[in-house]
Amino acid sequence: MVDNRLRSSDRGSVILNIISFLFPIIGFFLWLANKSSKPERASQIGLAAIIGFLFNFIGFWYI
Repeated sequence: MVDNRLRSSDRGSVILNIISFLFPIIGFFLWLANKSSKPERASQIGLAAIIGFLFNFIGFWYI
């Protein structure tokens, strides 16, 4: 019972993923804050931050 409750609170957050994509440095800090308590959410936030960083980097150098 407790495991299901913990698992349901560890789901990803669309808003946090969007924030992490648009502002990768904030996503990095959100990843640090969630990596031990909510690892699934943290991995999604970290992935969004990495993708956002790559998009920003490519956009800055090639546009």
